[in-house]
Amino acid sequence: MFDEKTTHRPKRPHDDYERYERSDYFWWAYLRENVGYMECCDHGGAGPFAQLYRDFGDIRNPDFMRWWDNKGRFLFCEPLERMVRAHQPDQSGVLTLERATGHLVVSFPIDGDLDRIGDEIRELVVRERTGISVETNWAQARYPVATKPVLSSLHKHLKVWRLRRDHPKATLDKLAELSKFTFSPKTDNPEQRSIIMRRYIRKARCAIEFVGRGIFPVLDPKQLQPPSPKVGVISLSRPRAA
Repeated sequence: MFDEKTTHRPKRPHDDYERYERSDYFWWAYLRENVGYMECCDHGGAGPFAQLYRDFGDIRNPDFMRWWDNKGRFLFCEPLERMVRAHQPDQSGVLTLERATGHLVVSFPIDGDLDRIGDEIRELVVRERTGISVETNWAQARYPVATKPVLSSLHKHLKVWRLRRDHPKATLDKLAELSKFTFSPKTDNPEQRSIIMRRYIRKARCAIEFVGRGIFPVLDPKQLQPPSPKVGVISLSRPRAA
């Protein structure tokens, strides 16, 4: 999950966000809107989404943190050799490291001041990683983020998608009213609000389709080059609890 203290964390999705909504929560939330995947869960993992199910498992329970603790945290993290570990020296005081390429080994007194230790380690890491792209940190995760996530955008698209799902007969302008979004003076009219709602629904549909392939977040196929072949059809025929 994204650490609240990191400088490169995504901005908050909305004013009343939960802390976990700065993590891979939206990957899970969009996958819950994929009708095909939810049917796969209903059938115990059988069907076209069986391979994805082996990793993500049954997500019908709306408790994100329970799923995260049992499944999610293992899907988006780096392999063990890319994670923080404590290396203990042997009885002779010799420290032997395996698969430590790209690591910085530091030593500090465990009874020292944690704030000072943290600051000094951060300075060391920043100095050592100069010229190394931060994007490489995600290169080896089983499910790396496909594009740079804008959480406020993901939140808005998902909210409008759920409104359309729960109010299938409502006009687009009515959905805009239900969303309680703030529109600029130039777009605060029925025609422009409807255009915006239609665009949100189209992009949410795209993200839901691609998340069923294990790729997220993709709001437009043009984000990926070359685009992946289509798999299945997403519909609004089966409402799911938020």
